[in-house]
Amino acid sequence: MEIALILLLCLISPVVSLWVVSCPPEGLQPSGLHTVDSYAYLSAMAHYRENYFSPYAKCASPMGDHHPSLYVLPHHRLYGMLGKLTAGVSLPPLFVLGLANGISLAVLLFGARGLLRAAVPHQASLAFFIFAAGGGAGGILYMVTSIFGLQQDPSFPQWFSRFFIYELNEGARFQPYLLMDRLYYTLSLGIGFFGLAFLCQALNTRTIWRAVAGWGCVAASAYMNFRVGPMIGCAGLLLAMVKANSIWRWWPGVVFLGVAFVTAYLPFVQTAVNPALSDSVFRSLGGVMWLMPFVSATLLYWFFLPGAVFRGVKELPVLPRMIGGAALGYALVYGLLYGAYQAYYGNWFSGGDTSAALMVSDPALAGAVLGAGAGLWRKKGIHEDGYFPALGWMALWFLLFFCASVSAAGKGWWMQFMPQRGMVMLGLPMAVLAAEGIQRMHVAWPKTADAFVTAIIGCGIASILVTWTVVYGPLGAPTAQRYFPWTNYSFVSKADGVLLARLDQGTALAPSLGDPLFGDIIALRPGMHVVYGNGTMDYSHEVMPDVRRAVAVFFSAGTGESPRRQLIDAWCVDYVYCPDTAPVAPAVIQELRGVPWLECVMEQGRGALFKVRR
Repeated sequence: MEIALILLLCLISPVVSLWVVSCPPEGLQPSGLHTVDSYAYLSAMAHYRENYFSPYAKCASPMGDHHPSLYVLPHHRLYGMLGKLTAGVSLPPLFVLGLANGISLAVLLFGARGLLRAAVPHQASLAFFIFAAGGGAGGILYMVTSIFGLQQDPSFPQWFSRFFIYELNEGARFQPYLLMDRLYYTLSLGIGFFGLAFLCQALNTRTIWRAVAGWGCVAASAYMNFRVGPMIGCAGLLLAMVKANSIWRWWPGVVFLGVAFVTAYLPFVQTAVNPALSDSVFRSLGGVMWLMPFVSATLLYWFFLPGAVFRGVKELPVLPRMIGGAALGYALVYGLLYGAYQAYYGNWFSGGDTSAALMVSDPALAGAVLGAGAGLWRKKGIHEDGYFPALGWMALWFLLFFCASVSAAGKGWWMQFMPQRGMVMLGLPMAVLAAEGIQRMHVAWPKTADAFVTAIIGCGIASILVTWTVVYGPLGAPTAQRYFPWTNYSFVSKADGVLLARLDQGTALAPSLGDPLFGDIIALRPGMHVVYGNGTMDYSHEVMPDVRRAVAVFFSAGTGESPRRQLIDAWCVDYVYCPDTAPVAPAVIQELRGVPWLECVMEQGRGALFKVRR
């Protein structure tokens, strides 16, 4: 059953990618992209074949538009090798990418399966099914609101976003089905899980070769993804701490963590050749995990998580128990203060998660101090050397990454490290803790326990179907992709198809606001350069927010001819593209018609294409 589930999940990405390419909804045509981040994957797939060419490079860039510094991160090279391997295959690039995503998802799921069997054999099977296919009520709720016409209410996107954000929205999430389009995440996590399994076996058998295998896996994981690798390393150190009482026997875990951090530092060294990349990343991204959407996405799990966490922390040795107590105290105080803040401002359905985190994160540190003291005071625990409190390890793993992900400590200082990315580490321990609670319930109330398993898996299957057929599939073009426009990247209107076909070789300027960003769509066309797209962050020597702001001014009503001309000259622009799918204001098009050095060569629908007169 486990192998069958893995195969089914791994088929989703290639099948949906082919579906998007071959069966667009009526009145639309494929854009060449799938999700908002497809630009990154497809551009990187082509860069080795095209001698490091980037369509996002500025014409006046001192390093030009063919330079290795435009592709400096390890996952750029990973996608580049994929593109080179499939260069002679006459298949749509999106399908090739989808096939690779399916294979890397298999690595993640097999890695999780191996780790569960090594660490928690009694919960392994149930925990794996919950991890791989479990979910919240977002998918079912979307279906119900669609059936009863509630999605026609103008306020639907606002109140449903609390359920949508962490259940149906592809990204660096804790559910594998929402990670499946991010090969460099699934592959890194999967290899890291294999590394943890080797480390667990090494600590059990005290065999050095298994420890070395674990160190090699975490090194590969950290180099491939400098966010995931160090987090896997932290989980490995926690494993060593709960496995052995003596601090001198933690050394395999200490080395595991050290290897992860040293290897993860290498990508930062490599980015020195393109400092604008780091500047763009840290100015464009960041934030904490939003607590309310996370709780709504895991609501059924919380019937079991508190009890399993308390039981797990209680059985830990003294020092790990103090750490677990500190995390537990922080989480409890954080949750209470957060709830009070949201109740005071009435933000239950309207957001406020980041402002709440900024307000309560530092006061919640008092709970960490009290929790650590309680862990030290309560000396009851299992201290026999060689005993492995597996539930305690999973509880400690979950607590630390949960606290790190929701925290904005230091008045927001912690947010610069993008703590929300820690979500990817929550799925596996949460599944184990839920499985342990369900198994305990099964002893006294077997039918109730079976009902919970059915509900969790059923909700997960519904969410998977809605995510990959509606939100990111052809079925949702008139609905979900309109309610949540950042999901609207797979298709463009027929009018835009006509305008795009009119483009010749050169540099195109398209709006930097709205969805989809046509700069990323135009960048896929042979011989084209673009001024701005999401790819500006990855594949240029420019600081992304600065370029976005300059382009937004160009497409703003009332902007004078002189600042517009400055941008045109600085980027050697040949075409100004006003899309139909995500139209600019009619007043802006009217102003552009009156610019003497612009010639309107075509208009279709609400879009227009202008050529720059030299």
